[in-house]
Amino acid sequence: MKNNIINRLPTSKHVLVIGDVMLDEFIYGEIEKVNPEASAHVVNVKKRATRAGGAANVAVNLSKFCKKVSIVGRCGSDVAGLELKRILEKNSVDCYFYNQDVPTIKKTRVLAGEQQICRFDEESFVELNFLLRETAFLELLDSVDLVVLSDYAKGALVECFNIIKKCQAIGIPVLVDPKGRDFQKYSGAELIKPNLKEFLIAANLSETKDPFSLEAEILKFHKSLDVKHLLVTCGSKGMLLSDKEKIFSVPTQASKIYDVTGAGDSVIAALASIYFEPVNMVEKIEFANLVAGISVGEPGTYAVTLEDVSRFSVREGQNKQISLENVSDFVNELRAEGKKIVFTNGCFDLLHRGHIHSLRAASALGDILIVGLNSDNSIKSNKGPSRPIQSFEDRSLVLESMEFVDAVVGFDEKTPINLIKAIRPDILVKGSDYQGSEVVGSEFLAPGGEVHLIDLVEGVSTTETISKIRGMV
Repeated sequence: MKNNIINRLPTSKHVLVIGDVMLDEFIYGEIEKVNPEASAHVVNVKKRATRAGGAANVAVNLSKFCKKVSIVGRCGSDVAGLELKRILEKNSVDCYFYNQDVPTIKKTRVLAGEQQICRFDEESFVELNFLLRETAFLELLDSVDLVVLSDYAKGALVECFNIIKKCQAIGIPVLVDPKGRDFQKYSGAELIKPNLKEFLIAANLSETKDPFSLEAEILKFHKSLDVKHLLVTCGSKGMLLSDKEKIFSVPTQASKIYDVTGAGDSVIAALASIYFEPVNMVEKIEFANLVAGISVGEPGTYAVTLEDVSRFSVREGQNKQISLENVSDFVNELRAEGKKIVFTNGCFDLLHRGHIHSLRAASALGDILIVGLNSDNSIKSNKGPSRPIQSFEDRSLVLESMEFVDAVVGFDEKTPINLIKAIRPDILVKGSDYQGSEVVGSEFLAPGGEVHLIDLVEGVSTTETISKIRGMV
């Protein structure tokens, strides 16, 4: 996955979700005794929580990566419906709901500790089959860049075939999270994303313990469909992507699996958010896979944020650039693991062997080396309008490529004082030219922290290099 995907989010594209919305309720408690009346567990309730479910969960997930998200579905005007609308509006999702006289679909999960004890479903099948005759809906489509169909087989997508055809006619791509045996109804979609069980049912295949043995079956099934891509999600085993000619396998990136509830919603939302990025489909799937890996590590239906993705990417070495807003959380996680944090900073405009020497030496002083990198504006303020020679993104990419650099954080001020305050490093590293001078930020170290001065390599500097180059021109 390319690092610049993360750096370009949230997208300005308008994504419309159409599907079966529902409210997820979670009842958390502890089992302390058995009910003598019925030989059943007694759950002592500690707290309750509500979250968007089904297509509504897709929309909330999308709201973390997109600036404009709308949703169409059926939702009642009952207590559950009002709570669902509150959650969606809180997440800046525009709601277009029908059949408000019908009860809202609600799923209630009871958990004791980390174990789900049971689930109560309150639902009914109600067809929503008049959208293409609704002026308001057709006007909404005119402002949309991408449509996601989130099908839970509760009636909201009974005319999905015609919706896809309408979207095709006006040039709107459609991504589908499918349900049921008949995938022909999704003809014309850019991508459909069944999980392994859904794929086996639709392809009339038996259960298997090894989804990666199904490549031939996936290709054969895909060729029977009028869809561009078929993505089969296989839980802890990863994902399989078909383009009708070849299968691409993407292993899971989940470091822990706490709860798989809503993981599929996270995948389709992540794909939608980066659909228009100029990278190939495999790289887009890798991003969605990363998001899913974060989602299953959290309890209940969890909407992964851009900050979650950035922290996870840095921790896993996939993307070392992290924002000032997220660096405190990143450092706190590392400190909880007993890691010693080293910090240094610089412009690193034209990298030379002196920089390499200093960074390698700094890295050896602790477990994690965080490099503060002056923004382009910061360098102009410090060194004049002719600098920097290289852009921030170029300088950051060079630093990120070094194995002994663990994270790069940009700062816009003349000094990294606010960055040092946020990190509170155990070791603050500067060059030996600071001998006898007060080092900026030295008063904001972690308890017991120290300033360490590293000897400079004589005869090399960025300024001298630039002067030599200019003298040759």
